[in-house]
Amino acid sequence: VLEEAIGNWRIIADAYGGTPVTGLPERRWRRPAQVGNVSILTNGFDPPVFYEFDGITAGCGMQAVQAIPDLALINLTTANVAYTWRRIVFFGDVTMDGVRHQERIIWSDRDAPTSWDPDSEGTVHGSQDCNFGERIMGFVELHNNLLVVTTRAIWQITVSGDFSTPEASVFTFQRLYAEDATGEACIAYPNTLCTDGTSIFYLGRDDFYEFNLYMSVPRKTKWIHDATS
Repeated sequence: VLEEAIGNWRIIADAYGGTPVTGLPERRWRRPAQVGNVSILTNGFDPPVFYEFDGITAGCGMQAVQAIPDLALINLTTANVAYTWRRIVFFGDVTMDGVRHQERIIWSDRDAPTSWDPDSEGTVHGSQDCNFGERIMGFVELHNNLLVVTTRAIWQITVSGDFSTPEASVFTFQRLYAEDATGEACIAYPNTLCTDGTSIFYLGRDDFYEFNLYMSVPRKTKWIHDATS
């Protein structure tokens, strides 16, 4: 993390990722999910950790990140994707009970990114599986909806209610586009997923694609195609 006052960088997490292996992208740290002053960090290999802004570096390992104790309650050991929407942290492509569930989405309590106990009072914690065989590659917010982009489909999550109580808020999942047989026009490279606020864009196996809530299928993006080899 950058210490802006002195212009130096401070290590907040060290000795993660196991033995370095060249060309293994699953060991990269992903873009963190942030709620308030807490960031959730994932790399798909180690258990997710959290960092509080301006947190001190301490302990024998000289770390500023901490484990999330609640994840042991649900036996979650890795997450490949993390995202914040409506002040809730969403994980995708997770390992639970020693089994990798590439199609699973799981979310925390609201305004409590380290709260994942499904039995705690007042929680909105929950989970949802996409179709078997899909791998969740990323989340992106679009027009107050959350889109889940997988290797075979694009899902839309909407919410009804006001989160005043767990019973007052319900997530609805809808499959907007799917190509289960070949994954045609679906994302192939997760780090390319982005949005301009109107559409989402990503790189598939053969070209760049655009998709929004008014399209029935993703379409190739000519201006991006013409601008890159």
